[in-house]
Amino acid sequence: MNETHLTAKQQLLLWVLLTRGGGALQKDIAAFVDAKDRRALEKLGYVGTSKQKRANFIELTDRGWRDLGEIEPRLFLEGEPRISADRRMLQFVLASLGGFARRNSYTLHDIFAPAKSEPVPVAPAGEPSGGAIEQQIREAFFAIAGRPAQDDVRLSALRARLKHIDRKDLDAALIAMREKRAAILTNLDNPRDIEAEGDAALKSGIHVFHLLWIDQ
Repeated sequence: MNETHLTAKQQLLLWVLLTRGGGALQKDIAAFVDAKDRRALEKLGYVGTSKQKRANFIELTDRGWRDLGEIEPRLFLEGEPRISADRRMLQFVLASLGGFARRNSYTLHDIFAPAKSEPVPVAPAGEPSGGAIEQQIREAFFAIAGRPAQDDVRLSALRARLKHIDRKDLDAALIAMREKRAAILTNLDNPRDIEAEGDAALKSGIHVFHLLWIDQ
């Protein structure tokens, strides 16, 4: 990646996507998305945009993941006035993290990408297989959200409806659905809502998910 042809705002969008596990709904990162910058990054092959949940879903491409790890973060221009302390701190942290990754032969994908689900073993007779669990997740989601779905479903509500499924198996199926883009997992922002979810959250790598969405 030739960092000189990226503006500070374009770099910031790439780093925001990286901290979201490589992709996010545009509405969830609207403060960092400028349509002109997004199209420029698409043209350069660093991001792709698709329709999910009736909205734009922006994600890093393989090239974006690879090249972003080779540059020094520049989230603002030298001499630019009124740079917030948090943006300066973010640039320092990302630069240090990138240096650590390169020195230890890690990639940013190793650090930020959600953990891959383990292969689902063949279930003994009488126990649901991975595919059967995914189907039960879909049925439970639409039973709660309606069809067409009106809103995200909290994982606490999903777990309550599927309490007969072992938590480890349910989490593995949810992550597998996310990887196949058969479902979207997102997080809550309100501390009270997060507290209300208790231990229902799904943890994958550095990410914590509270909500499930399935298009159809």
